[in-house]
Amino acid sequence: MDPLPHLPQTTATALDRRGRSARQIADHLGQAQVSITQDVYMGRRIHNPSAAEALDQEFANLDLW
Repeated sequence: MDPLPHLPQTTATALDRRGRSARQIADHLGQAQVSITQDVYMGRRIHNPSAAEALDQEFANLDLW
């Protein structure tokens, strides 16, 4: 699976969780319209906490850098 198509969503989610504003996230993603960022990349919250927890555990020790 190619992870790159999911990178903007992942980036927006991480920045949102760290308290960045929608404007800051849109600027980082290179988007002129904050509404696009909010609707496409920030519009979803955790709907399945057990799935989110499983993913957190799975990737907790992933060294990407």
